[in-house]
Amino acid sequence: MNLPILIGTIAIELVIIVGVSWVLGMASKKKMDATEFTTSNRSMPAITVGATQALTCLGGGHIMGMVGAGWSYGVGTYWYALSSGIMLIIMLCFTGPWIRRFGFTTINQLFAKMFDRKTSIVMAGIAAGTAWGVLTLELQGVGTVLGALTGWNIAFGCVVGGVLSLLYVLFGGMKQVGWVNVFNAIFMYVVAIIAIFVIGSKLPAGWEGVNQFFLDNGEDWKLSILSDPNTWKTYIVGTILAQLFYCPIGPQAAQVSASAKNVDAIRKAVMIAVPINVIFGAIMLAFGMAAQTIPEYAVIGNPPLANFTMLLHTLPGWLVSCLFAAFIAAMLSTVAVQILALATIFMNDIVFKYFKKDASEKQKMTYVRIAVVLFAVSGTALSTCLPAVDGAIVWLFAWLLPAFWVFVFGMFWKRSARAAFWTLIISAVANMVWSFSSLPSLLHLDGNNNSVGMVVVAFVVAIVLTATDKNAKPGMIGLYKKNKFDVISKEYANELRAQSK
Repeated sequence: MNLPILIGTIAIELVIIVGVSWVLGMASKKKMDATEFTTSNRSMPAITVGATQALTCLGGGHIMGMVGAGWSYGVGTYWYALSSGIMLIIMLCFTGPWIRRFGFTTINQLFAKMFDRKTSIVMAGIAAGTAWGVLTLELQGVGTVLGALTGWNIAFGCVVGGVLSLLYVLFGGMKQVGWVNVFNAIFMYVVAIIAIFVIGSKLPAGWEGVNQFFLDNGEDWKLSILSDPNTWKTYIVGTILAQLFYCPIGPQAAQVSASAKNVDAIRKAVMIAVPINVIFGAIMLAFGMAAQTIPEYAVIGNPPLANFTMLLHTLPGWLVSCLFAAFIAAMLSTVAVQILALATIFMNDIVFKYFKKDASEKQKMTYVRIAVVLFAVSGTALSTCLPAVDGAIVWLFAWLLPAFWVFVFGMFWKRSARAAFWTLIISAVANMVWSFSSLPSLLHLDGNNNSVGMVVVAFVVAIVLTATDKNAKPGMIGLYKKNKFDVISKEYANELRAQSK
């Protein structure tokens, strides 16, 4: 057990989280209300939007998933990070600005406006389900990192992660998450870049030796981003499709975009978010492939654990603490935003809408914080009971892929409530059939290819039902071009009028 390194790792996170929370608390001259807690009063600048969207989309998939897939697919795994970067461009240049213009905090609120209440309820269920799944997977990632340090059961690390993620968001809500992410992003990059040079100097033959290992073993295809046909079929295509269209329409993305100062802040954030995400992915892939070339780590068999063990044995103690704290920070950011998104969906769209309509701002603030605690505790409890399911992240992403195309059709073509509702329902059923039957094998699409099936089903159902719906309404972008003030929120309209003066 590496007690000093463990203490240092957790202490670094606590210093950043508590320090930022204290500074924000000192700067605030009034008590926080529920709106400020969930959306930072729509005041987040580009730097916090960019850092938060980058780290929210950079978690166990990069730190553990890419390392694991890298052992099987080599550099072809980098398509996960590349598609994540393209996804951030879609989010910050398309879906995010529209969510901010419409003035909604949750995606299901937007779907209620675009389509109908029935569709929004289905969307809320799917969005909450994926957020819940990602939350538990990321906590398992934290547990694995801490398990590598301590040798203890992953469940212990999940509990520690749950406590830290609760602290990440509980005091200052979205504003706290945003500024903690800025500090964590800077810290993460500094230590990761230092680590990549130190590891290179400690490898038996340097980074060139890693390349030579795969050449000597007849696996030169693992050194090419173009990979081989089997990797494209079983991993790359499905991963790209799932990555591109999950986060842009996910509840956590809507939460952050809704919190932005304005549309310009969201668009400028792309220059921050994309480099953070894609470069860190390359660093993690390099670490993982290096561990595979060293017999004493390769024999461990579990790629993420082998990678963490290599880092633990190779790097100086202070750098291990910093690097592992950076890993944990990336996953905690995802957990924190998912918890906040779940609490917002539950309170704004259910409790305050149907049960506590007359709640005061003080009461709303209390209820939201209680919801945050409940989701953090229950998510942590579930993460300790689940089996190791690190490969499930791409599977989870596929659930929201049809919702993205429902949104696209409703924006650019026509808004058919019938098409939106049945596309979500039929796609969900198809995803379950794909997941729990031999259909992928029959179609020769084994692997992370749920997203391939979802694209086909979503396109066919949405196009046919939209085209045949005589009651479909005009697309939102067409309405916006005619008169933007008929479409955007009153709050955003006031912002535009103020800017024009």
